[in-house]
Amino acid sequence: MTRFKRNFICYGVFFFLLGIGIFFTHQTEDIKRKEQVALIQEFAVAQARAIERRLISSLSATYFLALELDHLGSPERFAYYAHNIIDSIGGISNLQLAPGGVVSMIYPLEGNEAALGHNILKDDKRRKDAIDAIRDKALTLAGPFNLVQGGTAVIGRNPVFIKNNGVDEFWGFVSALIYLDDLIKATDLKALEQKGFRYQLSHFDPDKGQNDVFVKSVQPLDDIVASTNINVPNNVWRLFLSQKEPNGLMVYVIGYAVTLLVALFAVFSLRYILLEPERLKLIIRLKTRELEKLAFYDPLTQLANRRLFLEKVSIACLNSDKSRCALMYLDLDRFKEINDRLGHDAGDVLLLVIAARLTSIVEGKGLVARLGGDEFAILLSDYRDRKAVKLLAQELLKSINEPVVLQGKNYSVSASIGVTLIPEDGDSSEEVLGHADMAMYKAKELGRNNAYFFKERLKKKEFKQDCMDGLKNIEDELSLAIENQELMLCYQPLINMREGDVVACEAMICWHHPEKGVLHHSVFWPLAQESEKMVDVGYWVFEQACLTIQSQLEEASVALPVCVNLAYKHFIKPDFIDVITSILKASNVPAHYLILELDESIVINGSKSEIAKLATLREMGVSISIDGFNTGYSFLSTLTNLPVDTIKIAPQSIRHLEVSREQQSLVHDIISLAHIMGVNVVVEGIERDKQAALLKQYGCDIGQGYLYSKPMEKNMLAFYLSSKKSETELSDLLKKAALQPKYSEN
Repeated sequence: MTRFKRNFICYGVFFFLLGIGIFFTHQTEDIKRKEQVALIQEFAVAQARAIERRLISSLSATYFLALELDHLGSPERFAYYAHNIIDSIGGISNLQLAPGGVVSMIYPLEGNEAALGHNILKDDKRRKDAIDAIRDKALTLAGPFNLVQGGTAVIGRNPVFIKNNGVDEFWGFVSALIYLDDLIKATDLKALEQKGFRYQLSHFDPDKGQNDVFVKSVQPLDDIVASTNINVPNNVWRLFLSQKEPNGLMVYVIGYAVTLLVALFAVFSLRYILLEPERLKLIIRLKTRELEKLAFYDPLTQLANRRLFLEKVSIACLNSDKSRCALMYLDLDRFKEINDRLGHDAGDVLLLVIAARLTSIVEGKGLVARLGGDEFAILLSDYRDRKAVKLLAQELLKSINEPVVLQGKNYSVSASIGVTLIPEDGDSSEEVLGHADMAMYKAKELGRNNAYFFKERLKKKEFKQDCMDGLKNIEDELSLAIENQELMLCYQPLINMREGDVVACEAMICWHHPEKGVLHHSVFWPLAQESEKMVDVGYWVFEQACLTIQSQLEEASVALPVCVNLAYKHFIKPDFIDVITSILKASNVPAHYLILELDESIVINGSKSEIAKLATLREMGVSISIDGFNTGYSFLSTLTNLPVDTIKIAPQSIRHLEVSREQQSLVHDIISLAHIMGVNVVVEGIERDKQAALLKQYGCDIGQGYLYSKPMEKNMLAFYLSSKKSETELSDLLKKAALQPKYSEN
């Protein structure tokens, strides 16, 4: 959708909703106004009927007096009858008799003396009403007018005729005077005025030729007015009743404001919906870029990964008739030793530094890639000659050799580089990279820290066999290692997270290889587990651990429990329990000093008979620990049914514990659930104070890792446990230990 069309739709919807809102605001107000007018009209009609009833009631007194004329000869008799009538009917100010039109009697007289002798038929202002009454022989209502005796009133004059010889002769008038104030009191108009209503009474004055207002409220009429007629003798009065419109302007302001807000919200929502396809397209483009980055670039170093590198090599091979390229395959020497000793974080820092150095040297000349682990590759485009490639390789080696600061110390590494030329050494990416790999291994064979150009006589299988023959013949090598006492145990302490004291140690096997040097537990142990000699090596570790416990008991009567790794090959042996029992008995070591660590897969996939073996070991007093725990919640739910005392959380589960909320949540939940099920928790691979602080906060029982101590020989373990010397002295002694890796520190 174009921008113009989108804006047109939004503006159209906005003004449409605005118009609808304004229309409904006015409609609502009109309905409310009509309802209010109807209510006021009801009040007005009720008050008009009250006035009519009062007038009719009051004027009826004139008829009663007219009937009693024969008995009203004296003022006393008139006063008597008038008094009774006023008391009975009410609402009358006074009653008058006017024989021949001249007022001769008034009750009550007091205050009305000025009206005596007043000739109604000769008074210009009232003469017409009186003559009309005589002519029509009907009661008329005169006024309102100001009285001679004071006040404003209306007066009803009822003409009286007497039969004389069968002819009606005019006798005079019987009149009832009603003060307007008394008339208004008979209604609720005053009460309504107190509630905010306004009123007005008027009639048409023929003398003035216009409507004359004769009664009104203190305040003038308001906006909303209702009116009704009051029928009186010979005239019509009109009552107006009004009430102020409550916050009329404010209602419109609020209505318009709400309409505007609704219209704006609707338009913004509509605009958001209309823009959503474009946003989705943008997100797809960004995600596509991210996926391309993940697919083609190494997440740690941001260099090209193996996939992208192979693609570029394939393109170079296809275009080899137009330009010559060179491929360098680099492998860092002894990187694993640094990574194992200082931890993965330090290893990542080292890789980042090396990647930056390679990029700085090769920039503009080709592509640098990380193929995985400590392996890098460089594709040089359109090189001049072999000599130029060799000079560049030397520059790379020199740069790699420069010290790198890791954990406050300088460390140096070297690299072995294999070089192949395109198209001389191959015409496909697989072939070229394979030849570079052969050349790299040849460089390692020649002493490392050098570059070697591929030669046709190299054969990949022969070369790798030549380089790795020691480890390829591991069956024979391990047999000789046991006989020649090349194997030895190192011990890494396990620390109580709450108290800080050492509660156990883990036995780790090391191999003093006559040619390869010291091979640490993490280096050759995975290979050893694939060997049939693994069973013999494992029992040897078990015996040595028991001997260490025995020596501690002899020296101090107490000893640390020792954790020993148990392989599946041991577990499935029929005589496994018998061998363990005999070793414990031969070394005279109580079973509770022994902790067997099993891979979690053994427990998860174990048969009933295998689980029964674990139960037997526990009954003997041996503790059972699940090593490398990393399966999460699903396996935890089965712990209550298994003979397990401890789980050991794997290092990869806490590698990014300080910054990864996912790892924090997972580790915290595992510790909590394990404690609920009565199982202790050990976390291995602790390298930083912040990791330890978080684990302690989560309630972890035991910690293990380089933060507390590196693996150490038996004699160093005894020193570690008993010595009160400073950490500096201990560090110096550790540096002198025979297990130091073979790389240089500056």
